[in-house]
Amino acid sequence: MQNNITGSTPFQAHRLHLEVLQEKYGDIQLTILRQDESAREALFTDGLGIARTYSISTRNKEWKINEEITALNWLIQDGAPIGTTFRDNGFEFRRNLLDVYIISLTPWLRRKFATTETFAKAYNIEFIIKKGDLVFNYAMITDICSPELQGPVITEYDTSEINFSFHALQASGFTRNEIWSLLENEDNLPLTSRLPSERQIAEAFIESVL
Repeated sequence: MQNNITGSTPFQAHRLHLEVLQEKYGDIQLTILRQDESAREALFTDGLGIARTYSISTRNKEWKINEEITALNWLIQDGAPIGTTFRDNGFEFRRNLLDVYIISLTPWLRRKFATTETFAKAYNIEFIIKKGDLVFNYAMITDICSPELQGPVITEYDTSEINFSFHALQASGFTRNEIWSLLENEDNLPLTSRLPSERQIAEAFIESVL
């Protein structure tokens, strides 16, 4: 299904967002606005100094048992891009879309985006990584796209790309590798037939916060 907003770039689970921006705008600079052990706030800016995406990443802790991922995380904390750091070190990745919605832009973001638009499209994404038999949910990422990159309209294509969360699938009995297989092939009938209902999702969420 094609995105029906002229000029918009559809969500792509198998591609790095940085690559999508580079394809459209050329050179892209990652500017870290704030970062600590658990979170990063950043802008992706083109050669004209116009921000194309405002991104907030919140890292999980489950992967800290893995020495290689922990070492790569130090590079990321030093300012390296998340996606290319893992990909260039032999990891596969999937960007698992959890939600897409419209937000009101602050004056600061309107200036950074060089736009008069007052609304923008935002995505909540899990960044899932895999190497060998290891599968981890590295971080939750919220990307707010400039209106020029993504028109502030939610399309049928957008909603069709929304998936269950990594945690919800684990709580429903899926192993990490089964979750990866499901993200890799949404037509995998033996796995899709086991997908949880909305009630099961709600019960798993309630259990996780009690």
